Amino acid sequence: MMGHHLAHKIVIMREWIDILASFTDTLPYHLNRVSIKMSEMFSAQLHAFDISLFMYRVLMALYERQDQRLGELADINSIEISTMSRLIGTMSRRGLVTRDRSRDNGRTVTINLTPKGRALIQDLIPIAKAYEDVVTSRFNAAWRQATHHRTA
Repeated sequence: MMGHHLAHKIVIMREWIDILASFTDTLPYHLNRVSIKMSEMFSAQLHAFDISLFMYRVLMALYERQDQRLGELADINSIEISTMSRLIGTMSRRGLVTRDRSRDNGRTVTINLTPKGRALIQDLIPIAKAYEDVVTSRFNAAWRQATHHRTA
């Protein structure tokens, strides 16, 4: 006769097997896969402009809202502040962003796009939008099919 403890472990193991078997059929799994592939492909496009995906993200954040602090940009882009500091230094040396002391608080540095940085991000936005359009249209169709399959 199987003990209660062992029977409980077997039930838990079956549940985990079911979860793992259905894992590749879940929305988070597919979102992650699409995100990774899209990032890889978009990064290859960015290489032609001599910038990284992180640089693109910083440019886009500053395009959407100027006068951001280093910590804000690090949070928005999910990057450690020390990494963001080095990235901003590189982008500043390339003439893409400026670092200026705040008029209100001399200890605060605000980061902004230069005209060169603004022109670059304006060139990149249509490329990014094209990737987004392809992915979302394909993903929406696949998601509709997957959810229909589950409910049928």
